[in-house]
Amino acid sequence: MPYEFFDHTGDIGVRVRAATVSDLFADAAAALTATLVDPSTVLGRAREWVALSAPSLELLLVDWLNDLVFRFDVDEFVTARVTPRIEHQQDEWKLEATIEGEPLEPARHRVKLLIKGVTYHQLEIVKTDRGFETSVVFDI
Repeated sequence: MPYEFFDHTGDIGVRVRAATVSDLFADAAAALTATLVDPSTVLGRAREWVALSAPSLELLLVDWLNDLVFRFDVDEFVTARVTPRIEHQQDEWKLEATIEGEPLEPARHRVKLLIKGVTYHQLEIVKTDRGFETSVVFDI
């Protein structure tokens, strides 16, 4: 599994490992969905597009995940799959992604936890021999 949950006082922590930065962002999004609902119940019936930019990868990751939280909270959109593309251009990190998912259906999507947002607590993206890894804390 590309992510694993860990105990964090009053919140939910997730450690994500991936071969590429784009995969790291996709796997972090999958962990977020798994925190909210059972991902096996979510179908990719609708597509949405997002473009974000930030001065650092860490800030971009937080913006990305908070965008998905916003879509869940406000639009009641549950994410099934994402295909992000990350690039570094002129001192700025850019993300463009397709998000596949569907509107929340309480009869099918039992909400496990509500996430208020993604924290900056000990957030760091590290390059390793196998790719990239990070730890993210979801404020619940």
